This record gives sequence, structure tokens and C-alpha cells, in this order.
Amino acid sequence: MKNVKGKPQGKPLPRLIDAADFKQLAEILRIRSDVYPTNYLDLLLLENKNNKLSEILVLFQNYKAKNNDFKTVTRIKVHIRHRQRHDHWIFKISGEKEDPIVILKGLN
Repeated sequence: MKNVKGKPQGKPLPRLIDAADFKQLAEILRIRSDVYPTNYLDLLLLENKNNKLSEILVLFQNYKAKNNDFKTVTRIKVHIRHRQRHDHWIFKISGEKEDPIVILKGLN
């Protein structure tokens, strides 16, 4: 059951910083993506096969909870750089520089 804000009641959701390895990070993203739009975007990057960021943006915009954080490809790129620098996530980036294919591949 979810409370008014959309977060499950009872047991708290696992935190991203608690992930000891990439497998745990992936599982935490799957759990949190139902509640947190940013983690839904992260999940889209984790599960991405060959979608460009513009295509990821369209998928994100269809997310059930409207979110103003990610309205452009540039904003998603800023988020990815933040995850690389501060959270030490590893991404595979290929394709065009303006609209690359980005896949979350690991945790450093």
C-alpha cells in the first residue's frame, strides 16, 4: 500500500549508496523506480540496449509521475556526468555526441 506521496508504507526503500556492487545497484533501481522519477531515468539507462538519449527522454516523459527535472537531452547528460563523478557509476557512451546512446554498465 502506498501513502499519499506515493511512497510505500512500512519498510523504507533501500538507498542507492547502500549498493555494495552493480547487481545490488540494479536491484535497488528497479525497486525505487516506481516511486522516484530520477531512479526511473536511471533504470531506463540501465536497461537501454540501443536507444539514443532523445528516445530515452520520450520514454521518461511517459512516466506516470510528471517530473520537471529531465526535459532535454542536455539535462540528462548533466545527470549522467553527475552520476559518473559523484556516484562513480560507469556508463558506455557511443554514437553521436549530440544524441548518444548511453548505457549504465557498472559501479566503481
